[in-house]
Amino acid sequence: MTEPAEPVRHVAERIQQAGLGSATLILLDILSPLDMISSQLVATVRPFVAGSSAEPLFSQFATSTAWAELRRLLADAQ
Repeated sequence: MTEPAEPVRHVAERIQQAGLGSATLILLDILSPLDMISSQLVATVRPFVAGSSAEPLFSQFATSTAWAELRRLLADAQ
């Protein structure tokens, strides 16, 4: 298994630090059938964040695999 991308790992760590790991994991599981749509929404917004510090995050979450990776990281932390 490959290592998760740094932006995805950082988001998972921040969610855990905020104490929202379980709630976020439940929400991501509920919305998992919509991963492709979520990725397309992020890809649509990505040009508006070009050149900002959020660009790497948006680039990662423009793929549906990043959503699955975030769910895996949060589940492993539980």
